[in-house]
Amino acid sequence: MQAIGFDFGSVYTKAVLLDADGNIDLTCYAKKGIDDRKGIDEFFREVELRMPGVRLHAGAAGIEAGSRGGLLPVNAIVAIAEGIGRLHPGAGSTIEIGGHTSKFIVFGDGSAVRDFSTNDACAAGTGSFLEQQARRLNIDIGELSRLSTAAARGATIAGRCSVFAKSDMIHLQQRGASIEEICYGLCSAIARNALATLLHGREPLTPLVIAGGCARNEGILRAFTEMLAGSIGCEPVRSACPGLEGAAGAALVASTQGSEVLDLEDIRRCVSAVVSSTGGRHATLKRLGPCRESGRKEEPAGAFGAPLEGWLGIDVGSVSTDFVLLGCDNTVVSSVYLPTRGRPVDVLRQGLDILRERFRGGLEILGCGATGSGRYLA
Repeated sequence: MQAIGFDFGSVYTKAVLLDADGNIDLTCYAKKGIDDRKGIDEFFREVELRMPGVRLHAGAAGIEAGSRGGLLPVNAIVAIAEGIGRLHPGAGSTIEIGGHTSKFIVFGDGSAVRDFSTNDACAAGTGSFLEQQARRLNIDIGELSRLSTAAARGATIAGRCSVFAKSDMIHLQQRGASIEEICYGLCSAIARNALATLLHGREPLTPLVIAGGCARNEGILRAFTEMLAGSIGCEPVRSACPGLEGAAGAALVASTQGSEVLDLEDIRRCVSAVVSSTGGRHATLKRLGPCRESGRKEEPAGAFGAPLEGWLGIDVGSVSTDFVLLGCDNTVVSSVYLPTRGRPVDVLRQGLDILRERFRGGLEILGCGATGSGRYLA
């Protein structure tokens, strides 16, 4: 049963070590692009200290099938379901809200997935949305959680779009709403958005487990409890390990499916390759080919001196705006990632200016497609 599991999410890198009985023995929860490499290194050092020379089953959510050596790729829905099934046996359903995604899973027998739904591609209504609004209030996410529990009521704030949320917050502050009410209003917006976009009018099966990194926030748990009071017959339950469910599930799947048993050093090399390839960003672009990040260190002004033709895709989200240029062979030639900051038009212009500087030799756009909540602006 002894296994190790990873979950390479959009915002955090998570790791879990299971003991011989399948219980969580050691964890890592590190923000991508800031401290995930350091956190993973410390995690491996602690595993080695506890179990020198150990060989382990290893699974991972958030990687492509067959892409990382001996790591067993595990579907994110399956990983979360397995993790919840282990942490909360008998759970009827779960709402999992992470940094950029949210999911609703209904369980059948044990941890079998009977039904599920996920949020739209936009990150509004997830952890990134909440962190962005906290920065606008000049507080951290921990302070937002504390203040939201002290509010007598929550202010009404849009949770589907960062731009609308900013407008609501400005009006509330002008009217003298307390910061506690605004903080709890943001938490309520997250819960309201999840119930509307994931459940589609269905009632969750009980016990309902609130999972994902957002389950660490007391205000969000309070909002779910108040919104579901009287409708499900009991209060929702906070996950025993918020945000780590996917990593735990990946480890369980690896151990029960008889995956390859690896030396710790082999696992470390596989994980290091994943962390390096994502660079603190989404790994999904790797499906298309080599991807350059938005940093000028890798793509300085004038990086492309010869004329080029390509296809441009733009994703205008409430949290971030992304540009990807595909060459005529459908490989990623260049990409730009910018925080939307509630100013989508300005950020669109900024992104195009960056591309113009990179392609001083000339760039002909053969076609452009746009998606996301602000696609009509593009």
